[in-house]
Amino acid sequence: MPVAVLGSTNKRSRLIKALPPLRSRVDVVFGDPFPAGDGSGRRTRKALDEATVRIQERLTAHLENARRLTGH
Repeated sequence: MPVAVLGSTNKRSRLIKALPPLRSRVDVVFGDPFPAGDGSGRRTRKALDEATVRIQERLTAHLENARRLTGH
């Protein structure tokens, strides 16, 4: 399931650098779940490489959609 967290790295808190400042806007956008594999059940290097490409493409598209929806 793709998840995009937007606005969490725009600014840093003065107290805890790993967190955004208090009351800052952070958007979490969930996408639709998708199968990573091609459904064949293969576990070869080629199948893993193909699954990696599919995952990257889906996550990139989800991030672009999340940015469009939230304005981040």
